[in-house]
Amino acid sequence: MNFDPTEYWNTHQPPVYPAHREQEAALQRVLADLPYESALEVGCGNGRITNILRQPVTVMDISERVYATAERTGATPIHSSIQDFTTDERWDLVIAVEVLMHIPPSDIEAACDKLRSVAKRWVVTCDWTQPLDKPRGEHNWLHDYRALLRPIREVPVGQQTIFITETA
Repeated sequence: MNFDPTEYWNTHQPPVYPAHREQEAALQRVLADLPYESALEVGCGNGRITNILRQPVTVMDISERVYATAERTGATPIHSSIQDFTTDERWDLVIAVEVLMHIPPSDIEAACDKLRSVAKRWVVTCDWTQPLDKPRGEHNWLHDYRALLRPIREVPVGQQTIFITETA
């Protein structure tokens, strides 16, 4: 399969499942305990997670949907992948929900390093950490998030885990 992530995410709208509501509630509890004044959401998609973040928020996505999400939520948009993203700016909180699982194994360590490099204090991620009940797509991987992110806290949510990494 010749997978083009930008084309895929420009043409596919991910569904919202009941498990996503459980995930959002768990993220709200985690975020309530983290002090932050600025946030970067990597892989914002349709803004499902953007809606639970305290403003100001900068949203990043490889799909052009980032502009509609930014307009609807009042966020600042960045059209980029985490792999190609370059900036001197840093945010108190960098959050990526169901993003890292789409990063190829050859790029995952650099992507995690990039998340840490743009975070002033916190990196929060949430991805599948348990095998799925159905076959996974060719563009999904289960990475060793614990080794890559070195979290200070982990919160299981169904077949996923929220990882909280402190960078300061």
